[in-house]
Amino acid sequence: MQPANSCDLFSILEQVTDPRGRQGHRHSFDAMLAAIICGTLCGIHSMRMIASWVRQLDPSTFHWLGFKRTPSCANTYSTLLEMIDPEEFEQAIRDWIQTLLKWYRSHWGIENRLYWVRDETFGEDRCRVRSGNARQVLAAIRNLTINWLRSQEIGKIAESLRKNAWNPQRFFTQIGKPNF
Repeated sequence: MQPANSCDLFSILEQVTDPRGRQGHRHSFDAMLAAIICGTLCGIHSMRMIASWVRQLDPSTFHWLGFKRTPSCANTYSTLLEMIDPEEFEQAIRDWIQTLLKWYRSHWGIENRLYWVRDETFGEDRCRVRSGNARQVLAAIRNLTINWLRSQEIGKIAESLRKNAWNPQRFFTQIGKPNF
């Protein structure tokens, strides 16, 4: 893992080691991770729906995320999540926004709220992802999403997720890629 040069999401994602071998680089690792995180910030729960969401974006938007061609299919996202080192990924997330450290497992009351939101808003208990590291990495992405929204003083998380889905460029700018 390399130290981050700046504090935007895309710089932080560059810290995470791409676990794929020499083959399997058709799509940018950073673009795929960014798509999963941005999809989660829009309230999307499954890799199939994230793949569908990214593909329906305007081509300039998915190119902006880092895709050089038509974005990945759901299986590609799932396979990638299974391969990522969850400890390395969680460390990169902690480095993204320092305020997340205040929220990230800070005390029991917030922890209980975190689990309730993860289950009710993100349907974590209904998630069928079971293989490799994918379940732990997705849990970290959900934590990242909730904690980032709370650091932005968002009160109604589900409503904010819908707003992000309707206008992804607005929150893309907020997460550190302003030149859309």
